[in-house]
Amino acid sequence: MKRDCKLSLQSVLELIWFFVHMKCTIRTTARETQHSTSTAVQWFNKCRSVCTSIIEQEPLFVGTRENPIQVDENYFIGKRKYAKKRLLPGDRPQHDIFDGDGEVEISGWCEDEIEEKNLRFGRDCNEWRWVLRIYYSKTKTRFIRLKDRTSDFILDVLREYVREGSLRWTDEFESYKCLPKNIYQHQSVNHKKNYVDPITGAHTQGVERSWVDSKSWYRSSRGNRTLLQSHLHETAWRRLRTPQKVAETLVSSFIAVIGSCYSLW
Repeated sequence: MKRDCKLSLQSVLELIWFFVHMKCTIRTTARETQHSTSTAVQWFNKCRSVCTSIIEQEPLFVGTRENPIQVDENYFIGKRKYAKKRLLPGDRPQHDIFDGDGEVEISGWCEDEIEEKNLRFGRDCNEWRWVLRIYYSKTKTRFIRLKDRTSDFILDVLREYVREGSLRWTDEFESYKCLPKNIYQHQSVNHKKNYVDPITGAHTQGVERSWVDSKSWYRSSRGNRTLLQSHLHETAWRRLRTPQKVAETLVSSFIAVIGSCYSLW
């Protein structure tokens, strides 16, 4: 996509085709296109930035009584397999410093050294670990990484993606209940008692179920956690393009957006 790109136009189009219709791994893409895995990774990352541009151009969601918006948050990073081996985010307080034996070591580290130490133990001090999902339909959804789960921060996110006055369904997490009632209509369900509220009919079944697909896709693509937001945008884009069945239409519409993200030849 750059003027000094060393790949031929045919090679670039092949990599874009594999991304748009990806049913295989990076290694398979590299083997089929006869490029290195690092080349495939770099171009897939560029394609994800195009997905980000497409998602950001989508209009605000409008939740109605016939089609309300479901909102939920989920912890994406930090689970260790069998609770073994190196520590991941969420296993210890964020700014703990560890020595070579895994013991807490507090004294004498500047901020850069703190971050470097924690990264060595699989922990990024500046990482946003929670993801908020705004679910409108099976094909229209948004994923946003959260700095924290306070009502103020969640309200800022909702204002960016949801039109004021919309009806939203959530669980009874405290931050949702503290949101101003004059901005959004709010109905909640108590999951300790019901999956669907017997009075209002509010539920979060759609967004809860779709977390499984989103996490499975992220794991299958072996995504780098520092690029989590771009992977989430890719997931939202793949859901958005589901109704389009013709392969040529998918690729041509995808290429048409590239010009707004990169300077072409």
